[in-house]
Amino acid sequence: MRKTLFFLIILMVMPAIVYAGFHLGMADAVKKKVKKLDEKVAEKKGVSDEEAIKQLYATLESSMESEDITVFGSCISNDYSHQQLTKSDWISGSQDLFENSSNIQVSITNLKITVTDNSATASFHLKMTSDEAGVIMDEDAAADPAGVLSYLIKENGSWKLYGDHTQPTYYVYGGNIPLTETGAYDPGEHGYSLLGSASPSETKTFYGPYDYYDVVVYFKNIVKIDALQKSDSSYWSAVEFDGNVTNVSNLLGAPDSVYATAGTGEFFPYTGGCVFVSSGGSSSIKVIVVP
Repeated sequence: MRKTLFFLIILMVMPAIVYAGFHLGMADAVKKKVKKLDEKVAEKKGVSDEEAIKQLYATLESSMESEDITVFGSCISNDYSHQQLTKSDWISGSQDLFENSSNIQVSITNLKITVTDNSATASFHLKMTSDEAGVIMDEDAAADPAGVLSYLIKENGSWKLYGDHTQPTYYVYGGNIPLTETGAYDPGEHGYSLLGSASPSETKTFYGPYDYYDVVVYFKNIVKIDALQKSDSSYWSAVEFDGNVTNVSNLLGAPDSVYATAGTGEFFPYTGGCVFVSSGGSSSIKVIVVP
């Protein structure tokens, strides 16, 4: 996972007949100038920051596999906030995972980092397994932009996970193959296209056309769904299935301010929620919510 940036050293060929002292002085001056140039280029490109961030993710990997909650927590900013998740949520959730899992294996690959001053983003492919659960997580930012994208901050010279510090969000995906309930929690990993997102208080139309639509909330987020409207102005009267939705029948039919709640508001043990519907020929889906 570690990459080394090699700079081209320019060799200057001096004339064959020169004064020895002049030759040595010029060579030394050139070396110093090249070194300074290399340092400036490295600083400009944030190479040292990228290496530090790569080491942060290596530490996250090893701390999860060794179940070292202290080291794991040291990688997270005290001001962490991401879709309502806090540092304490990650600590308590990871402790729960450690207590109920053995032989945890974590793989972070395809790490792509963008550094801007004292903040950065990182996208990657994260896979986590255990003896009990098999595959716990298999998320690839290349396949699902809403999946694995981390926000980082540099605090007192050290990089930490920071979160996006934005308002809660729900997502809508479209696809042409049916999904299982498990797959519906991660539709982007199963060939579905992300149609867009919105805050839980925002009613919004998402456009296909697709054979199936999937409304998804992640982490501790919840969304109160009053109704789902089709492109012909009618409303869905049935769902294929739902996951972690309370009173799902309340979202069927025309809006009446009596809603279903998608999501649990918890990080562990049950997180997120989804509503999976067949399009019935609808070229769009309008998610009507109660703020």
